Amino acid sequence: MTDCGHLETRVKKRERVGHLTNTTTSLILFVFVLSLNAQCQGNDMTRLRKHLFDDQRVDRHNRPVQNHTDTVVVELLFDLAHIHSLDEWTGTLTVNGFMRLIWEDQSFRWEPKEYGDVDHIIVPQSTIWQPDVTLYNSAQAQEMDHYGNSMLYLTNDGMVHWFPPVTFRATCPIDHKLFPFDEHSCSIVLGSWTYDTAAVDLRLSEDHNDTQVGLLEHFSENPQWELLRIEGNTREINHECCTDNYRVVEYRLNLRRRSPFYKFLLVVPSVLTTCLTLALFWLPPNAGEKITIGGIALVIQVSLLFFLGWCIPPGGMSVPAIVLFCGNSLVMTGLSLIISVVVINLSRSRNYTPAPASLKMILGGRIRKILCLELHPYQVFRELPLNSTKSL
Repeated sequence: MTDCGHLETRVKKRERVGHLTNTTTSLILFVFVLSLNAQCQGNDMTRLRKHLFDDQRVDRHNRPVQNHTDTVVVELLFDLAHIHSLDEWTGTLTVNGFMRLIWEDQSFRWEPKEYGDVDHIIVPQSTIWQPDVTLYNSAQAQEMDHYGNSMLYLTNDGMVHWFPPVTFRATCPIDHKLFPFDEHSCSIVLGSWTYDTAAVDLRLSEDHNDTQVGLLEHFSENPQWELLRIEGNTREINHECCTDNYRVVEYRLNLRRRSPFYKFLLVVPSVLTTCLTLALFWLPPNAGEKITIGGIALVIQVSLLFFLGWCIPPGGMSVPAIVLFCGNSLVMTGLSLIISVVVINLSRSRNYTPAPASLKMILGGRIRKILCLELHPYQVFRELPLNSTKSL
């Protein structure tokens, strides 16, 4: 019985060792196949790169056409990501986003079956030709290269896809007429700086409808400016130096200022000072409080004008309506103070002169009640009958 037990134990150990050996062998074979596949794929990629970027086949300085009269069609789409700032003093709009440029390069075509089913390849920017799409209304003329060193995506059918991140600084006309409820329309004009329409035909991508507000994929809101609408279109421009036409893609952004802060800081004090100015005429003629209230309103309006001068650039296209309102209110408050001083001086003077009969006739009766007019005590005394005067 003891020999039989030892024999069974040995058999089980051999079975376990054999199972472990088979598992190890399978794992080694699996890793070997993966490495061999990766090596073959790497060899396929290397062969493909050598085939595509042979110096005798590709010239990255020339347009990718067989005949120099052919046109390279470039589809363009600007994907707005963020409105960085709108500098109202310099009229500069700074935005961040992504460009989508797609064109065909006939030099980069291959059969995927010949290269291990490789149907695309990623290459550096410096290896192939790219269209020189430039921001026409750039606020800084020396910024011609907006795209940096970004990679390009090539497919086996010869299509080149380029999605570089960009930062544009464009000029934008500023009109503060309705400040702080103003809206501004800024443009981003993109086009080829060197090639005319016959050489490079710049077209708006078919996916440009995705640029509508609410459908922007990567857009983040700006705390000061609200994006109302963004739309793109193409047009042709002519330069005075040349007879050729150049096609550009123009994106127009409609922005509106977020004004809750200015409502409480500017609108409310402006309305309050206007009410204080009207209150000067509601007080009795000899009330000395008129000077105090008028002085307070005058100080508030001067402070508002200084604040507006700090917020709004002085060289705008038009004078803001709120500046005109505060300026006119300041003039009216000053005149009301002068009138109040004269009225108080007259009301406290002892030289009383009866009103002319014609003026009494005009301001008498119902009109006097409507205007809340009353006779001065001395005038009442002068107009009392003789018997009433003797009784006094």
